[in-house]
Formats: sequence, structure tokens, C-alpha cells
Amino acid sequence: MSDELEPIRKGIDEHDRELVRLLNSRLKLAGKIGELKRSSGGSIYASEREDKVLQKVCGLNDGPIKDEALQAIYREIMSAAIALEKPTSIAYLGPEATNTHAAAIKKFGASVDYEPLPTIADLFTAVEKGEADYAVIPIENSTEGSVREALDSFVESDLKIVAQIYMEITHCLISNSAPETITKVYSKDQALAQCRNWLHRHLPHAQLIDASDLLLPSGAELERAAGVEGESAAVQSLFQRGLKEIVLKRGAQGATCFRSCKAPINALAFDVQEVDPTGAGDCFGGAYVACRRMGLPLADVLTYACAAGARNVTKYGPMEGAGTRLQLDAFIQTTKRLDK
Repeated sequence: MSDELEPIRKGIDEHDRELVRLLNSRLKLAGKIGELKRSSGGSIYASEREDKVLQKVCGLNDGPIKDEALQAIYREIMSAAIALEKPTSIAYLGPEATNTHAAAIKKFGASVDYEPLPTIADLFTAVEKGEADYAVIPIENSTEGSVREALDSFVESDLKIVAQIYMEITHCLISNSAPETITKVYSKDQALAQCRNWLHRHLPHAQLIDASDLLLPSGAELERAAGVEGESAAVQSLFQRGLKEIVLKRGAQGATCFRSCKAPINALAFDVQEVDPTGAGDCFGGAYVACRRMGLPLADVLTYACAAGARNVTKYGPMEGAGTRLQLDAFIQTTKRLDK
């Protein structure tokens, strides 16, 4: 078989060399466009041009590649072009791995810089002050209707909408019990509202509770949630408000679990090459909650959660979930841990 594969692989290698050459040639041409735009004071990002390019390449496509895959490839090519024309900063309604973050990456690709901000007002301010080139904000939800704060901000600001994107919003219901035995569903108010029709249809007798005694923030989200500066002060402030457990996701520094009147528990991160961070926080949280419900020791819970998040960032595209326990065990056994 190797004799048959070799000429095919050589053909692929030749195509790869030609693709790299053509990509660099395309980016050089895009760079010249960027120079002309800067000299004339024009906008680097042109949504209408992006749409035309995507329509054009799909029209040229005879397969077997699907249009969706082709669009994803070209979106990254155009993202690289934007970054080459001018370092571009995109603000979005944070924290990381939210639906707005996913929408921003889907629109602008992975080559630009992203900045999560806590409120819609902060997003408008960042663009108005020139701290960000563009901002991605939620405007409307098909279930909950318009986002009033966003619409009100447009009335008070001179900023204009330059592009739009549609995102499918999905939520997952996790439980160790059979659906017919579930009596309470805990979640955020927004998630409960977006899922209310499904919940009423499938869990008509379940009580929907907008409450939580567990918080899983990333980085600066901890201080923003508490409204005070300093990690220790923020943790204590949140405990005083009724939270019982706080798990701080530290990225390459691992994670820490805080519980009231108990010593913190730390877990080291895994040494992986980040390809796409979208969904890493959700995978971390899903694995953490699932392992806690299984009754595993907290140190093991943190390890599984860090593994689920790290495993997710190694692949580009929609997250495939936190993974099975067997998959996470294999990942843990074969992946190096980072020292703090």
C-alpha cells in the first residue's frame, strides 16, 4: 500500500506548496489595499466585500468540499488579511467562551485580537474612545426578543452597525437522574428563559430556579463578579453573598477551587498548543459539575475539568463536548502538566 500512497502524498505536498505561495501572494495584495485604505482614511474592515468574496468562492465551488467548509477557510484567510492590513482589536460581551465570543470569532476569525468586556455600555465606550476597532454585541434573541440595553445604547451613540451575524444558541441539560424524575432545574435567568418552551414541554413539573451556589469565573471575571479588587477580597465577598464554591479558571496557570473556611485546592494546567479557545470554559465547567455530581475527590475533579478545557482548545471549530471519562483519562495520562 505504501507504494500506492507515496505518489498521492507527493501530489498533496505539491498542492500544499502552491497553496502557501498563493496565500502569501493574496495577503500581499490585501496589504496593498490596506495601505490605500489607510492613506485615504477608509475603513479596513468591509463587511459587504467579505460577503461578496464568500458568495464568489461558493459560486466557484464544484466540490467535493462543502460551501460551509470553504467559507470557514476563507474567513480565516480574510482574518489574516485584516490583521496584516492593520492590527485589529475586537471587543465583545464577555467573558470568554460566551455566545458573543463565538459570534465574534465566526465573523472576524482567529487572527485578530479579542477583548472581553463586562457590559454593553463598556463595548460602546471602548469603540468610541478608539480602544477597540469594532465591538460585537447581542441585538436580538428569537426567544427573548430584542436586547433593550443594546438598542438604547445606539440611540445615545453615534456608532453604527456595520455587519450582522446569526448564531444558533444551544444549551445542555445535565443530570444523573432520568428526565421524568427531575424536580428542579438550576441555571441562569437568561438560559432558563431561552429554554422555557423546551423545559415546559419535557419537564412540565420541574421547578425552574434562577440561583447558584457555584461560580466558575475566568481571570478578571472574579473581581468583576464581586465588585471588589484583589483575588482574596473578591472570594470572601462572594462567599458572604451565599456562594459555597468558587472555581477560578487560570488558563495556562491551571485552576483553583475555593470553599468557605477551607484551604484552596490547586490544579496544574496541561501543556497543549491552543488552536481555538471557543468552548473551553464550557467544557471545563461541564466536566467539573459532572465530576462533582459523581462524588470524586476535589483534586481529581479539578484535574478532569482542566483536561476537558485543554483538550477542547487543541481543535478548531464547534466544541465536541467535554469528552468521556475514558477520553479524559487517556488525555491526562499522555499530556504533560505545566509547572506554576
